[in-house]
This record gives sequence, structure tokens and C-alpha cells, in this order.
Amino acid sequence: MEQLDIKKKFDSFFNISGAIKSDESIHYPENDFIDIDSGSQCFFHRHKSSEIGITQHFHFFRNWAPPFIKEFDGRIITTHIAALEVNETFEPISWFTLNQWVTGNYFLLSDDLKSLCHNFNFNTIKNNRNKEMLFWLELNFKDGVENYFDALIKERDIKLESIYNSGTTNILENKDYEVISRIII
Repeated sequence: MEQLDIKKKFDSFFNISGAIKSDESIHYPENDFIDIDSGSQCFFHRHKSSEIGITQHFHFFRNWAPPFIKEFDGRIITTHIAALEVNETFEPISWFTLNQWVTGNYFLLSDDLKSLCHNFNFNTIKNNRNKEMLFWLELNFKDGVENYFDALIKERDIKLESIYNSGTTNILENKDYEVISRIII
């Protein structure tokens, strides 16, 4: 599917007319794409980042399970895997990782994070209205796993170790560090 076609499909599905608002609190879709069976989760938004400027991107998460492990308040435990930055026509630009404070969910070490990447899919929520978009997201995620995530996670861990060695405390909650690693596609 051509990039312009995918942009039209996302714009139509998300009901976007004109420019996408630069507001990190606005998620497309509003309640995220969440596949309960696989634990795969994704949403799109646009906002300013101190490290990379105004960016529009998809955040990819994985809910731990199944069976899902829940926190005391009943929320399913989730980990942010990576974000895919795209341009105005939804052509991929880069993959990046974030510090824990940005997404507020559980941070995992390299091997555990990589294990969440296996069998990432939206099979149980695909329908005639969203299946092309969800296939596109799955294909891009698979491309990230096969071609970028090893280096991306390694770069993340090296940067975190460097921050730790500098004497910085409370690294994962330190607001001076938002984007931890980034690989241009």
C-alpha cells in the first residue's frame, strides 16, 4: 500500500481534517488499538519533544501476558517497546525509545523487552474498516524487530549506563532525559 493511501486511511479512520493537533494528550484512536488476546497496543499522536522537535509517531506497547498480570488498581501491566516516527504522508522516519517517566509504565531490560516483540499482532480487532492500517502497523513493527530493535535497545542501554556513570540519580524518572535512543530509517 502506498504511503499516501495509508495517510488517507488513517486520516479517515481517525477523523482528521487538516493538520494533526500538536498535543501529546490526544491519542488516535482515542482509546488506542488494543488486542486483548496478544496484548499488543498502539496509538498515534503528534507533539513537541525537546530532543527531536515536533514529531508525529506511533507508540507500540505490549501488555504482559496472557494471562494478564494486573496492578493493585486493576490496570494491566504494560511496557512501552518503541515509537515509530512518521512524516506527513506516514512514511517512516525513525524508531526511538523513551525514558520510563514519559509513558509511565514498566521499564524492562533488553532480553525481557525483546521477548515482548514476538508475535505482536492485532488479529482479534481487525475488521473491514481498520485491517489495512493494522496490517501496516504490524509490518512496520516487524521491520523494526528484524532490522532496528537490537541496535536501538543496545543504544538505549549504553546511554542509560552512561547517564548512571555520570552520577545522575533517579535516571528513569529524570525529566532531563526523554528520548533515550533513536535510529533513523
